[in-house]
Amino acid sequence: MASKKPLLNMVKEINGKPVDASGHIFLLIDMDNSEAPLHIEKVFGIVSRETNIVLKFRLIAHEDIPDDSDGDIYQGYRVILWKLIYLSEDLIDCKVVSSKMREEEWKTKENLSPGDEILNFKDLSLYRVSLGIGICFKTTNEESIPTRIARSFNDKTTSDFIVKCQDKEFHVHQYILKQQSEYFNRLLNNNFVESENKSVAIDDFEPEIVEILLRYLYTGAVCLHGKMGIMTNLLKIVDKYNFIEVFDTIDSFYAQHTLWRLNMDNKSNEEKMSIFEERVTLVEESKLPKLATMLFLWKTTDKNEIGDEKWSKLIRENPTFSMLAANTAGRKDYQSWVEQHKTWCFLCLDVKDHVKKIEDIDGSTLIVGNFGEMKGAVRCSAIL
Repeated sequence: MASKKPLLNMVKEINGKPVDASGHIFLLIDMDNSEAPLHIEKVFGIVSRETNIVLKFRLIAHEDIPDDSDGDIYQGYRVILWKLIYLSEDLIDCKVVSSKMREEEWKTKENLSPGDEILNFKDLSLYRVSLGIGICFKTTNEESIPTRIARSFNDKTTSDFIVKCQDKEFHVHQYILKQQSEYFNRLLNNNFVESENKSVAIDDFEPEIVEILLRYLYTGAVCLHGKMGIMTNLLKIVDKYNFIEVFDTIDSFYAQHTLWRLNMDNKSNEEKMSIFEERVTLVEESKLPKLATMLFLWKTTDKNEIGDEKWSKLIRENPTFSMLAANTAGRKDYQSWVEQHKTWCFLCLDVKDHVKKIEDIDGSTLIVGNFGEMKGAVRCSAIL
């Protein structure tokens, strides 16, 4: 039988060699409320914190129609075909473990290159998959521009600019900052004191928040922390410096995650109300349009028990949420996005409260931009 230990602690080594990176991801599907045929493709990443290289994978959940070759066991059931495919150019060994698989079924794949299939199995009862993934580098593709850029983060030997945050310094590159950020492009192309001194101070955020943002500039991926306070501040910094795609990625994540939690049968009405109020407050503070839409549409279902007086009180106390939800819930692009995303949820491992340092966070990352979206996802217009 599979071990009961947390999956994050399982993948420590591959063939006797310590792993260079590890992560833990979930894909959850609400089959009771999803219509056939179901097809979900989600690209995610696992980051090596030492090298800053993000290795990309595609997870596919495809509803398969049983035929005679499948035998009687699958007939009359909705069957999910699961696939995990490696996408990056760096040659790796990979081990995948799952609480749904027996220990002897855990997969170790060696010398993986782009397009190689890691998992391919079908199941009639498995509507959710949780995977722990460990990675060992065989060779890194130093000719790859993404690899070279990722490895250059915090490299003192090549850095020509410093971002200071409280008692920490990050060694970065003006070219990367200019290409990835309108704010830094203006700062470095004009006669500001920061341009002259080759450094800038960002002291209104904690160093771990600034580090997540700077790593994104070099990788196109963002690590999600399980602590609400850190995520709220991450939203604030990407909003302040106008990183629209990061903002949208976090908004999408929270919208799906929140709806999944609100629809869980094992939560009491009091717990659901607490989640709902917490997320309304988040929308009020951070103006997340997709999350506002999900909350408003969940309120219209028969799964909620929010009384009229309570609802009116929330509306009065959260005018930004009220205006945003009224705007987005009536738009076809946001309605279509919700239809595509309301019955499934992609999650990285929730980080426990005892985790104190960014180095201890699970290595799963969300890929920012179109590539990291669900394949075929509706694009929602910005709400001005």
